[in-house]
Amino acid sequence: MFSIIKNKYYLLLSVSLCKFLFGFYLVTIGSILVPFTDTFNIDFKTQSIIFPFNSIGQMMIISFIGYLSDRFGKKLVQIIS
Repeated sequence: MFSIIKNKYYLLLSVSLCKFLFGFYLVTIGSILVPFTDTFNIDFKTQSIIFPFNSIGQMMIISFIGYLSDRFGKKLVQIIS
């Protein structure tokens, strides 16, 4: 089914790129809090309520992707991701 991907390093490269971008996102999210406050007039108290939902959403997605990879196979889920 996945004979189109002949290079075994394609999957490794794509997963590594995704992990790099996710790490970049995690590093930059903290540094944009002050400009975010100034631009949208949101105080720190409201931000402390909003931003934890980001982590909760990530945990829910990770659990869902884990279920899908157990059900349909890791390679299929990684390619679709």
